Amino acid sequence: MQKSYTIDLNDIQKVQKFVNICSKSNCIVSVKSDRWTVNGASILGVLSLDLNNPAEVIISGTHEDVNQIANSLYVEHIINIYC
Repeated sequence: MQKSYTIDLNDIQKVQKFVNICSKSNCIVSVKSDRWTVNGASILGVLSLDLNNPAEVIISGTHEDVNQIANSLYVEHIINIYC
């Protein structure tokens, strides 16, 4: 299963929470901004993106794992809409 969301990582606390959640997940999390795609579990990768603009996060894994990480990101106000 794969889901994508728009995220706004405009402050360092959100970046830290995002990377922490992604690194603990069994899912593959990619963050895409402009033409660059980085691993969501890599703080250096995420910080290398242009964080002034919203980015797309793509979460791939089992149905349960994808929903679990999406819920965690929603609770931390990193994604605005949880589907």
